[in-house]
Amino acid sequence: MDYPLLRECYLSSTVKDRNGYNYFQNPISDGVPYVDPAVLKEVADGIISISEGGCDMILAPEAMGIPIGAAISLKTG
Repeated sequence: MDYPLLRECYLSSTVKDRNGYNYFQNPISDGVPYVDPAVLKEVADGIISISEGGCDMILAPEAMGIPIGAAISLKTG
């Protein structure tokens, strides 16, 4: 499966210096800038495509796991 929106999202991301630490700034990993719904859909589709399915719970660690987990939940019911 090809993920053109996700690829562009990462290729256009910025790197910020945080006291000598290079911080990769990306909507999928930290929500800055805002998360484009089309990219979020592509991420959810990609995760669903490689999952084994049949689960009854989605665990979404960290803050950005919440929108990804919600998108997966909405798509899978």
